[in-house]
Amino acid sequence: MKIYVSPSMQEKNGNPRTGYVEETQMNLVADILIPELERHGLTIMRNKTSASGVEEICTESNAWGADYHVAIHSNAFNGTIRGCEVYCYNPSDTSRKGTQLAYKMYERVRSIMPVEGRGVRSGATTMSEIAHTNAPSALIEIDYHDTDAGSLWIMANIAPVAEQLLYAILDQVGITFIPKVSPLELKVKQLECDLTRCNSINLSLSNQVDLKTEEIIKLSGQIKKLNYDLTVQEQKLADTLTEVSNYKRILKGVDLEFVQSSISEFAHEVGKKIYKNLYG
Repeated sequence: MKIYVSPSMQEKNGNPRTGYVEETQMNLVADILIPELERHGLTIMRNKTSASGVEEICTESNAWGADYHVAIHSNAFNGTIRGCEVYCYNPSDTSRKGTQLAYKMYERVRSIMPVEGRGVRSGATTMSEIAHTNAPSALIEIDYHDTDAGSLWIMANIAPVAEQLLYAILDQVGITFIPKVSPLELKVKQLECDLTRCNSINLSLSNQVDLKTEEIIKLSGQIKKLNYDLTVQEQKLADTLTEVSNYKRILKGVDLEFVQSSISEFAHEVGKKIYKNLYG
């Protein structure tokens, strides 16, 4: 997409009370606008301050084969009028691309101004950059520089005006605006990413801690049960040792050899009686 950008070459138009020069201020707008258009992938040709006049600009735009022709100016009349105006070939025919662009430029710039706009008008018979360009064209008169307030407003709002013109052109050609990120903003975004990553790590660690805590609680319960079982077994062992000790006390005063001898004699007598009964 090829856009021809034509800031005013009218170096003698201005306001001596405020130091305003139309050519200077309109080229400052173009200085900001053009790099942004190029950043969005558009191919730009800019008029030359050495051009002999508007007709040479139109010839160059036509020879280049521009897809759109955008002229940037400020206005003058009787020192009492203010407001933005945009010119195209036929304001009534909104099917024309030049008309569409003109309305978008007008609405955008008017929206940031402290005064009412003066509308979209036809430049088909009065403006060469509208009448003699092949590409769809729009010419903006940002404000009336022959009023002190108008010239001062333009000088104080060069960047905002360029920004609104950028939005209008991108909208017309169907390109989504891409915010320009400064090195500081990149650093902030990187820090935000790092913070997000740290928060994610912290969440993961927190989840792991929760899992470990559950495992510790479970193990603690198992240890308590083992301690209880061990206590029970220790008590049983203590009871058994007590019984053994009691048996030892009982058997301590008994003559075990006598008991064994008596048992043997008793068994012998019993055996004899059984034999006698069996064999006579």
